Amino acid sequence: MLIEKKVDGFEKVWHSTFYKPTRNDQDNTSKMLLRFKEGNKDSKYRINAQIGNDFRNNHYKFDIILRALSSTETKIIDNHPLDDICKNIADITGAIYQPGLLSKKRTHTPLKRLNANERIRELKDIYVFEGGVELKNKKILIVDDIITSRATIQAIRIALYRIESNAHYFA
Repeated sequence: MLIEKKVDGFEKVWHSTFYKPTRNDQDNTSKMLLRFKEGNKDSKYRINAQIGNDFRNNHYKFDIILRALSSTETKIIDNHPLDDICKNIADITGAIYQPGLLSKKRTHTPLKRLNANERIRELKDIYVFEGGVELKNKKILIVDDIITSRATIQAIRIALYRIESNAHYFA
C-alpha cells in the first residue's frame, strides 16, 4: 500500500513501507528492503510486484520516470535493483523510464550514517540534468529506494527545477 506524504516542492510523495535503519530493530520488511538493495532476486521480485500492484490499483499516470543514483554512481549503471521497478512503473503508468537524463558531478559519501543537514550539504548541486527531453508540464516521478531525510529526491528536484519550473514533481 502506498502511503502519501507531503513534501515541499512535490505534488505527491509516496512510500511503500516503513524502513527501520538499525539492524537490531529491523522488521522483516526492512530486512527485505536491504536484501533488495543488495540485488537479492526474491526480494527484488516481491518488492517490484508490491509496488507494481500499488501503482496499478491507484491508476497513476506519469510522463517521465527517473531514479536516484547510488552514492557510487555518477551515471546510471545497468542492473541496479531500482531499474526494474522504474521499468515496471513506466509500463503501468504510461511513462517513459529515462535513466540517462540524470548524472552526478561526483560520487558521494554514503548517506546512511549522515544526519539530515549533512545529507543536504553532501548532495548540494551534485545532480545534473543531461537534457534532450522537454520537461515543461510533464509529470515526473523520481524513484528512490529509501527516503529518510528527503535530501536525495529534493536534490534531484532542484536540479530539474532549475531547467524547468513548470513541471509536476512526484516521488
